[in-house]
Amino acid sequence: TSLQLRGGQTMVPNQFGQPQPQELPPWPILDAIERLFEVRDLDPATLTEIPEDVDVLMLVQPKTLTPEATYAIDQWCLAGGAVAAIVDPFAFLDPDARGAGPGADLGPGQPVLELLAAWGVDASVSEAVGDETSGQTVRGADGSPARLPLFFKVGADTLDGDDFLMESRNSLTLMSPMALRAAADLPEGVEVSELFSTTTEGGGSIATDMFALNLDLGMIATMFAPSGEAQPLAVRVRGSVRSAFPDGPPSAGDEVPTDDGATEDETAEDPEDDGADAPADDAEHLAAATSTFNALVFGDVDMLHESLLFDQIETPFGVARRQNSHASLLVGALESLGGSRDLISLRGREPYARPFDRKDELQRSAEERFKAKEDELQRKLEAADARLAQLQSEKAPEDALLLSDAQQDEILKFEEERIQTRRELRQVNRDLRADIDALGTRLKFLNVFAIPLVLTALVLATVLLRRGRRRSAA
Repeated sequence: TSLQLRGGQTMVPNQFGQPQPQELPPWPILDAIERLFEVRDLDPATLTEIPEDVDVLMLVQPKTLTPEATYAIDQWCLAGGAVAAIVDPFAFLDPDARGAGPGADLGPGQPVLELLAAWGVDASVSEAVGDETSGQTVRGADGSPARLPLFFKVGADTLDGDDFLMESRNSLTLMSPMALRAAADLPEGVEVSELFSTTTEGGGSIATDMFALNLDLGMIATMFAPSGEAQPLAVRVRGSVRSAFPDGPPSAGDEVPTDDGATEDETAEDPEDDGADAPADDAEHLAAATSTFNALVFGDVDMLHESLLFDQIETPFGVARRQNSHASLLVGALESLGGSRDLISLRGREPYARPFDRKDELQRSAEERFKAKEDELQRKLEAADARLAQLQSEKAPEDALLLSDAQQDEILKFEEERIQTRRELRQVNRDLRADIDALGTRLKFLNVFAIPLVLTALVLATVLLRRGRRRSAA
């Protein structure tokens, strides 16, 4: 991986725009994995061979891979290795994204995309996926709520319940994930099946180039348009895949990326290198898998970040955090790739949580009313500005710096309308709280009184019925 999952240090701009070091904490997802697995770090810059005792190779957003590292992964997969790949077209929660300018490389490197293509998976870093129907509410730069399609939930209706990895899942929360499709020229003997996707009516994508423009979240939400088809976000690959190196191993003179993005000849690094560490010759090269290859590919790295790894829930004692299904999904994926699928029934399952659909519906309705009132106020402001400009143009030059009576009346009228609109916005929030409180009161009544009364009545009826039967028998 190119992400600092174990923590470390990164450079972020301060208030004056100057870079300064910042300590990064470890990602909690590693703790969940290391409870069940021995995790070994492999440096993509020096990797030339995958150790034989590795059961599952996890690729997490590797931005740079040397030809030797790419070839080592390719050949290990063809020899029977299993892969869990997590890639993202634009990882918002990558620390390198903070202060990243136009053209910043926050997606996986081209070698990773070539490996995916060899496995029959079509992926692109030029577009990020969203879902308008399940977009989550965020705060814009002005503090107003906005529903962001790129930050959305994948519900149970778009999860593949037939796949044993997904059968116990309820929902996932994703941020600007990557679309992963079966290639049009899928190799014979290779199967690529979807694990989950967006909804058909709300799924769509937006160019990742737009993220470099530092647009307001509300503007991004406005630019998003559904495509009318579901966007697959995770796939399972199985079969006899082909090598990403059809012409054999890379030669010693192949160019490799340097730290500044340029390339240089490998042989120039060490003139005395006798080639002892070079890849195996063509005689040992595998052009196709010698056994069935298995891989799970997920299109979102952000879902592994601490920000999306936990759900906030309201309790009588305040707001608490509960680990959602993201960690159990990844752990289950590693278990299924590295051992028997029977282990899935013992570990990797998420706690069952039933969503409050009615509450979510009330929240969505209130947000729509709130947004409509804000839009109405904005239209009135634009109309008032146009009216003031018209009145200003009608004044004599010597009176240009003085407000006319008509202008003063127009300003007072707008102030009254703004005050009234703010009152209506507050009323919308009060109505929402009242509706949620009323719903909670009804649920409490059912739980505390109605259901116990029904159960008591059933018990009494059963007792009386049994007594009646005994008397009849006597």
